[in-house]
Amino acid sequence: MVRTAVAAADPDEPDSPMSAQRPHLEVVPGEAEAEPPEPLPLGANPLAAVDLERLSAAARHRIAAFIHLQIAALEEMSDPLPGGDVNP
Repeated sequence: MVRTAVAAADPDEPDSPMSAQRPHLEVVPGEAEAEPPEPLPLGANPLAAVDLERLSAAARHRIAAFIHLQIAALEEMSDPLPGGDVNP
């Protein structure tokens, strides 16, 4: 299990009241391993419409920008097969 905690001091940020403290992840020892979740079928939307409505417009914009960057990176990759045909 993982829990979040706010670090007492962050060496990357100056000590000022303007700097916001960010949560840090920590592994909690001694707990039983949970079964891994079932993988989603291809094409399934892991986020429900209710989940998307809770996000701010800025968060939705950042997610869309990330997805577009990942798609652009995939398009720039070389073809995996010599002939370039993915499905012969």
